[in-house]
Amino acid sequence: MRRLSERWNARRRAEAGAAHGLRARQVILEHFRTDLVVETKRDDTPVTIADRKAEERIRAIIDVNARLRVVGEEFGTQKMPFARW
Repeated sequence: MRRLSERWNARRRAEAGAAHGLRARQVILEHFRTDLVVETKRDDTPVTIADRKAEERIRAIIDVNARLRVVGEEFGTQKMPFARW
């Protein structure tokens, strides 16, 4: 069984992740129903400016608030010590 402090930390991370998602949503909605240009990445998957801007927003929030390793779809892995998002 995990200690109370570990469960608390996991809960705080989950809540922070949800909050980051809501902030990224704001960025995505700025591009909703606009003439988005859809590009194709090297792996043949689609990507838009909304995708990239949302990930940039989340990375900026995490970078400001914690020393974490960020693994993202659009920009890969940002090497930082400690935990991973």
